[in-house]
Amino acid sequence: MRVILLLFLTIFIPCFAGAASLETAINFYNKGDMDAAIAELETYVDENPVDTQGLYYLGYAYYEKGMMDKAMMYFRSSYLIDPSFTPILPAEVPSLDDSK
Repeated sequence: MRVILLLFLTIFIPCFAGAASLETAINFYNKGDMDAAIAELETYVDENPVDTQGLYYLGYAYYEKGMMDKAMMYFRSSYLIDPSFTPILPAEVPSLDDSK
């Protein structure tokens, strides 16, 4: 039994040790550390290429750094997987006065 447990731990623990965390990336993003958020999100998205939330946050991290081409690439990727993930930029939000 010990051999099986030891074998399990030596095989599976290293697989998760280097895994990027979406939660960690979002924490970096919320603290304003876009470089750390981007690094974590790039790794996360490489490991989880169809995770719309990861793609979306990566788009916003690039947006915050002014890297619009990369931001749009990730926004598009998340939108193509799930159309509910679409950025609404402040200039695109209709005001109440536009309804006249």
